[in-house]
Amino acid sequence: MAPYDAVLLSDLASIDTSRYRLALVVNAFRLDARQRRAMA
Repeated sequence: MAPYDAVLLSDLASIDTSRYRLALVVNAFRLDARQRRAMA
């Protein structure tokens, strides 16, 4: 089993995403502009 992190979309802007090579976004059908910027 590989280690993983679980993050809420509301907390996405507050974490350092540069350490991740892959992100799986489950059930993210409606993202607002702030959430889209945090994922970019």
